[in-house]
Amino acid sequence: MKPVSHEHSNTTDKPQSKYQTISNGVNPKQKNKQSKSLLLSWQGALSLLILLWAALLLKGILASNNNEIFASLWLQFFYIIWHIFALILLVFLCWGLGRKISKGLKISYSALSEEFPFATSLGLGALSLIILILGAIKLFHPTAVYIITLVVLILVIGELKEITCHIRKSWEKTKDIKLDVISTITLCLIGLTALILLTGAFTPPISYDGLAYHLGVPKTYINEYGIVSLPYHVYSNFPFNMEMLYAYSILLTGNEILAKMLHFLAAILICFALYSFGKKYFDQKIGILSAAIFINIPLVGQLSATCYNDLGLALFMVLSVFAFINWLSSPGKEKSGWLLLCGILTGLALGTKYFAITFLFIFLIPAIGIAYYPRTQNAELFA
Repeated sequence: MKPVSHEHSNTTDKPQSKYQTISNGVNPKQKNKQSKSLLLSWQGALSLLILLWAALLLKGILASNNNEIFASLWLQFFYIIWHIFALILLVFLCWGLGRKISKGLKISYSALSEEFPFATSLGLGALSLIILILGAIKLFHPTAVYIITLVVLILVIGELKEITCHIRKSWEKTKDIKLDVISTITLCLIGLTALILLTGAFTPPISYDGLAYHLGVPKTYINEYGIVSLPYHVYSNFPFNMEMLYAYSILLTGNEILAKMLHFLAAILICFALYSFGKKYFDQKIGILSAAIFINIPLVGQLSATCYNDLGLALFMVLSVFAFINWLSSPGKEKSGWLLLCGILTGLALGTKYFAITFLFIFLIPAIGIAYYPRTQNAELFA
């Protein structure tokens, strides 16, 4: 389209506004206001529903006219807060420990959303091995667990300072990120689902496997102050990485709620891993959508309220795939670290459930082939 000539025009040209688009005459600033008003309307509707639910709950409590309910509610409130605090402490403890291991492997993460699931999972795996050693030397006692927790906290205090700085910087950067309405609604859906699943972690375990196997065997070990032979219990000979973490949780808090929250944590870490993978190799929308699809799978919701080991297995397997693909796409200096991390995560998966043996062959065969295949003939794979 040729530009219009104004040589013979008698009209005076008016300066265009910087927000005005000449092609279609639509004001982008007006579009932003419309999208913000739509987002505010969604937030307002959600807030109204929450307030309505709280008002109905309060009305029911007041109608009962029973002071014991208020006392019970306050006790339950502090009970929940204490366990959430314990979970946050455990997350940062494992994050710092895993970050220290990552530095030893010379791995550099592309974003905080990538570092969080990898480092925290590495820390959980390392903590599981530490508890295994405590059980082997008959030190399954709360005092030993408190000492181990304090020692690990002192060792990773420098890493925790760096983590808090990175979180602060990432939070400041998120203010400049503009998401469309669909992505915002999807993120709200993820948060709402995670909150609903978290409530399931505060319920007592009722499943047979959880009571007889995943929690029953660790409790038997705790009663015996260490790992003992249980010839009458066939499941006690299965891989026990997650169960060692459950034993740690019971020794730390005195009940099984934190153990159930650890299984819920595995689901959250998988969501972060899927989001980070989608954002790194596709775009942010793909990452958000993949995390939303995973956390809203009915089986994931069911498992997150139990003390099984399936989500722990899924976590290590997903991260091992992630590390393997990072190994394929990383430059030469970082390749060995990602391959080692893939091997460690695959080993942790094997120590969680025997089913992970399939992943060992899935990674081993391609790794050997790529290692012996000249890189010059495989340039498109490493592009």
